[in-house]
Amino acid sequence: MDREKGARFQGRLMLGLVAWLMLLAVAALAGFFRNFEALPPRPSFILITATAVMVFLLTNKTFHQIAINVPPQYVANYQAFRVPLEIILWLLAINEAIPLHMTFEGYNFDVVPALLAPLVAYFVFKKKSLPRWIALAWNVFGILTVLTIVTIATLSIPSPIRYFMQEPANTIIGYFPYVWLPGFLVPMALLMHFVNIKQILHLNKTE
Repeated sequence: MDREKGARFQGRLMLGLVAWLMLLAVAALAGFFRNFEALPPRPSFILITATAVMVFLLTNKTFHQIAINVPPQYVANYQAFRVPLEIILWLLAINEAIPLHMTFEGYNFDVVPALLAPLVAYFVFKKKSLPRWIALAWNVFGILTVLTIVTIATLSIPSPIRYFMQEPANTIIGYFPYVWLPGFLVPMALLMHFVNIKQILHLNKTE
């Protein structure tokens, strides 16, 4: 891949990310995402936009070339960021800011793939003492846990589609900086899982 082209792509990507985070912050501070009565709930626009960007990246040839050249253990290790994130969610729950079922004491198992991330990175990709299908299964499991908590969080919003009625309702994602949870951290967790899968498939094809 042309290094100059790759550098330009990464530069545009970083500028776009900064602009997106700033837009989310301004909209949240202005109260845009706190109108939970609208249909669809306004926070859903965040996930729709983030999903569209993720699909674009995963189907982009330049991004693909960048992704397959990153050491896969780095991508796998990235998922460990979800451990402190889950602790923060738990602290929010015990302080009655979010419902308990959104934490590892409820239906959120997102901490499990996060805890396994360093083990997968080391034994599968660095030491290569375990087969890659284990990493593939771990990535699929990680994607499922992310999608599960996204569904639970969405159905806990005080909107017409609310399903989980335990209090407090999930209103925190309408506020800054928590709006960056669905706007950045959740999509990044999903994206890195898909990137790692692409890396595994590429390695299986070229070796």
